[in-house]
Amino acid sequence: MTIGAYAFTINDWKELGYPVDLWLEWNSKYFDQLALVIYGEMEIDPPSNVTIIKEPSIPDRTNEDFFLRGKEKAQKLLNTDWKVMLDTDEFVPKRIDTTNLDRKKAYAISERDFFGNLETEIVNVFPKFYYRIHYGNRPIGRAGAAGVTPPYAANFVFGNFVNDVLRKIFKKREFKPYYDPSTNKNFEVWHTSTVRKPDAMAKKWRIHINAAINSDPSLGSYKDFLKNVQSTFDYRGYKKIWPAAILKKVDLSIIPDILRKNAERFNFAIFDESEYD
Repeated sequence: MTIGAYAFTINDWKELGYPVDLWLEWNSKYFDQLALVIYGEMEIDPPSNVTIIKEPSIPDRTNEDFFLRGKEKAQKLLNTDWKVMLDTDEFVPKRIDTTNLDRKKAYAISERDFFGNLETEIVNVFPKFYYRIHYGNRPIGRAGAAGVTPPYAANFVFGNFVNDVLRKIFKKREFKPYYDPSTNKNFEVWHTSTVRKPDAMAKKWRIHINAAINSDPSLGSYKDFLKNVQSTFDYRGYKKIWPAAILKKVDLSIIPDILRKNAERFNFAIFDESEYD
């Protein structure tokens, strides 16, 4: 079975701190094909197994359609059996083995989030799993980063009565097979989203949060977060934003080699030893 990864990028990727060049070089080694949709004009010399669609006009990025549109096009561009939604700041440590995977299920990836530098990981902030490994094409959830939606009828919205009946038909252990985040079916990636220049970090958060709020007004409480990223991002003030956050030391020998070789591109904060768990 072949496996590929898909993503989108935009021509200001450097300004926003996305390591697209490293993403292409590294991940192309571990997938049969990469598919990338590019918003705007940019010069790029990708590896031979990378398929690209260029969209000269840049869509409005004030709502989540901006993120969904590129990912949906990239997914359909990919010609492999298995597909992985892999954003341009995520790096796999090795090839994903699909030998024993069930085509009917979507599988979880677990992100290891660097924070401030490559020797630091932040936990208790972001979701533990994102369901992004799937066979063939699948609809992508509204919050594009979260992953694909399950195909089972029992998870569609038919109304309360029908859903209640379906819940009785499917026992709890049988009603959860949409995803399998068990330890032997969970795949890990290293994520550089929270290790970029402070001003780029702030701009990235403003774009994502405003888009989310514009698409779903019920997320208005996120406006409090925006107060912390109006001009720049303070890595040392992470507890003010995420009180439950914990910092952990990262063993550099286990991270993707391309990140370690380019560590200077991801070094924006130093923490006291006392801050690590």
